[in-house]
Amino acid sequence: MGDILRNAVVTLAVHSARDDSEGFLSNALAKRQVHSVRVAASDIALCRPPNADVDITNSALSRRGWVLQERFLASRTIHFISTMVYFETSTGIHCEDGSVMKDYIAQTPLDLEPTKARGSFLSPSALPESRSLFGFGQSGTTSKRTSLEWLPLLEMYSRCGLTKGTDKLIAISGMAGKIFTATGVSRCAGIWADHICAGLL
Repeated sequence: MGDILRNAVVTLAVHSARDDSEGFLSNALAKRQVHSVRVAASDIALCRPPNADVDITNSALSRRGWVLQERFLASRTIHFISTMVYFETSTGIHCEDGSVMKDYIAQTPLDLEPTKARGSFLSPSALPESRSLFGFGQSGTTSKRTSLEWLPLLEMYSRCGLTKGTDKLIAISGMAGKIFTATGVSRCAGIWADHICAGLL
């Protein structure tokens, strides 16, 4: 499954539907609600700006264990929200109004392939609050601090839900595989060879 997600041209994430039997395009493509306020004889129009942290990261869909892996591995994702469409790539989150959410643009490349540096180890919106935790702050270098990268991800995964308890290890194996591919550090039962002591704590 991890290979399918990594090699997909684009992944669709529907945050606006309650389940897989409900449609989503009519709402996602609707215009944003605008509130008009009269101030000093002038009309001012107000609307909520795009906020990927609220719309994507905190949605019910994103709190699923399998979805965390999908967001971690996918190179491009189209997110359908109730009144907005986001396009997520390795360079940032692009909103349908043409704006780019600069807070989530990857600042440091990580060489996941020997001949091709990609924008980020994580997809930009995958876990926006975790960028500093994953330690990608040194320009032009590849992080080898596997356990320091793995443990925050593992903590986030532990807060996600799974329909089947038997999927617990399967749903995280793709993320572990990507870390191994990026760093070359071997692992056993979630403990990485470069930081065995930290992994046992």
